[in-house]
Amino acid sequence: MKIKYIILAILFIICIGYFALKTYPPAPTQPVDQVQTIPEEQVAQNTVPPTFKWIGEPAAALNLDGLPKTNVFVEVTYSDGTVAKKLIDTPDGSCNDLKKADSDSVASTTIFQCYAAGFGYHYKIVRAERSYLVLRKGFEESGPEYTPPEMKYEPVSEFPLSN
Repeated sequence: MKIKYIILAILFIICIGYFALKTYPPAPTQPVDQVQTIPEEQVAQNTVPPTFKWIGEPAAALNLDGLPKTNVFVEVTYSDGTVAKKLIDTPDGSCNDLKKADSDSVASTTIFQCYAAGFGYHYKIVRAERSYLVLRKGFEESGPEYTPPEMKYEPVSEFPLSN
């Protein structure tokens, strides 16, 4: 009888692990400090860069604190017409497109912001040596007596240069 419960517990743990792997994709292993981004001016003139599109969809996740969650996707369209859509993150709160970009962002991309209850994330897309990286940086609300620390961008996903 005890073996039956042990087998059920093992199967339950395997199912939770599989669900976590599918829900939260692993981040690229290369730290952002070691990533060499390539400025747009140095990209070969004869290559047609892909186009990127941010998509924020309400997540149907159980959230015990009551805050809504948003699934953040990036949709990339390559020059040959193929389209790839990838789940990047599922942060708390709602998201919006800031319509601006950092100097190292891929041309025609923007900063995507997700925010809830005093904390949020900024996402951007940069070109690295062998891929396009989606980077994430946390930010906090400041107050009269609190100045939050400046956080660094970290890679959370990547796309190949071409399909």
